[in-house]
Amino acid sequence: MSILDDLPPEILCAIFELCLLDSEIDGRRPSVANSADSEGMPAAVLEALGFMSTGLNDDDFCKLPIEKQSTILQSLALSHVCARWRHVALEFPLMWTRIRLGRRAFITKQNSKSSDTDSSDLVEITSQLLSRSAPLPLHLDIDFLPNEPIHLPLTGMQKRRNDTNIKLVLSEYTDRSYSLRIASDETIITSVLDVFVDRNISKPTDSKTRPTYAPLSILDITLVHSQGKSLWQRREDNAGPSFPADIGIVAPNLTSLRIDGLQISSLPRYELRKAYIANTSLPYTLQHHLLFNTNISKLVLHRIAIPCKRPYRSRAILNPTPSSIASLCLSELQCPAAAGPANDHIDIYSHFFAMSFSPSLLELELAGLSNNAMDGLMRMMLDVTTKLCNVRKLTLRSLPISRVEVGLFLSDVFPGVNELTMHGVRAPWFLTELWQRDMATWPQLTEMVVDLETVKRRDSF
Repeated sequence: MSILDDLPPEILCAIFELCLLDSEIDGRRPSVANSADSEGMPAAVLEALGFMSTGLNDDDFCKLPIEKQSTILQSLALSHVCARWRHVALEFPLMWTRIRLGRRAFITKQNSKSSDTDSSDLVEITSQLLSRSAPLPLHLDIDFLPNEPIHLPLTGMQKRRNDTNIKLVLSEYTDRSYSLRIASDETIITSVLDVFVDRNISKPTDSKTRPTYAPLSILDITLVHSQGKSLWQRREDNAGPSFPADIGIVAPNLTSLRIDGLQISSLPRYELRKAYIANTSLPYTLQHHLLFNTNISKLVLHRIAIPCKRPYRSRAILNPTPSSIASLCLSELQCPAAAGPANDHIDIYSHFFAMSFSPSLLELELAGLSNNAMDGLMRMMLDVTTKLCNVRKLTLRSLPISRVEVGLFLSDVFPGVNELTMHGVRAPWFLTELWQRDMATWPQLTEMVVDLETVKRRDSF
């Protein structure tokens, strides 16, 4: 250690930074929201969730910096080696920018006799930890359930104390919070988001000063029930709670959003570029807002209950309308049972696809669609009059393709495809044989990937 003691602070900081970088490699975070139900999910959805990387898509869609792995444990370990390392570490803000906050960062034990004193100590300690990263951007990961043990409900006094502690800890740091991940129940999620709402609706002290907003640009929220299950494990529950509210007020500057299990009322309009929405219902107004009133370029809709009430069902199938979305993934769509008989479901799916597809699409993934959804897709492709010639990449996963007409319609509506991947598709030969036999079917497609095997067009000659 004597040799390291002689190193200048700049070298020690470089060593610390390398240690933190190494800890991020292949780091999969544990979480109260981790689901054992991830097996069998579409690869694009797993990748968007941060569970795996398939190699099919190299971008970091909706991945927070902290998802690589929170570096707080490594930072604490390095700062406790010796007095000099601690001094250098505390003066190196980069080490403290990715903070994961668990239950003990805000909440005392439920059976604590000196809970008020303990709470004030926790608030002070957590605030000191967050202050070490100044003036750099702060990435927060809040991941815990408030009740311990989880089967005991919280009293009203405990909920109010938790809400107060969260506001005391976070309110000072909203102006440096650039990404936020929350995995908890509705009381904690609401308390955290309210801190940002209060910040954004507060008026400047000087009447001549223009109001500013928190710089939060990446938001990831997963609702977790007190039983430790996230909503995406409850396939039949599409209603979801009726909170929180307007994400546009929580984060007006949001660029990436991931919502799992929540109903949201509206979204930011101008800056949002990527959105992942799962395990919730999608009202017609919100779907229209997503498609036509935002600048989203990449959208994943997974296990959502699609709109089925008026004015949605009364609208005729229209030609595709311009939208900013260039990459779209539709996975395991659900039509509520209240929508009526199966034929009505097919019509609802048909309307949904017609509204979702637009001439701006460059990439499309369809995964885990039911038979009714596939019939609705067929009906839409039969009725639509505009070809989506800009689609270049088409991915089909776990689809019940039962007749060659599906391939004919797909190649007719998406004639410009030059990259096609099929995985877990029932009877994929309907598409491969059509493509190999007919040179007019996807003429720009020279090879396709079927269940991880490459099939070339020339193989048939």
